[in-house]
Amino acid sequence: MANHYTLKEIAKDGKALDKIKERVNNRKWLKYSQKVALIVLNEIDLLGISQKELAFKMDVSPQYINKLVKGKEKLNIETISKLETALETDILTISQPRKPEPKGRVVNIDFSIDLSKDLFSKPHEAQG
Repeated sequence: MANHYTLKEIAKDGKALDKIKERVNNRKWLKYSQKVALIVLNEIDLLGISQKELAFKMDVSPQYINKLVKGKEKLNIETISKLETALETDILTISQPRKPEPKGRVVNIDFSIDLSKDLFSKPHEAQG
């Protein structure tokens, strides 16, 4: 029963509930942010550089890089571009826009001509 009371007290101030709602609403960007963080950590490991060196290359603070590699930083395209330049790798792949489906019935017409036939060798008969 004490746990139930404690839970009610925590939920009463609304902060815990607000954090939960925020996490649920931001689940998708958090997922992407965490994936980028893993890529960054892997790349700095492969390159043998520190987070501090990465921060210097990107002209940002080491604290910012620390937040980034924890997967808790909202990333914009500019930041991703800076990361890609500093790490000399692609992080983001943007696919081509989808083509719209054709409306109605599609008819394929073959306009190729079989030139193996001797169409032009016989002179046409004059009509009189």
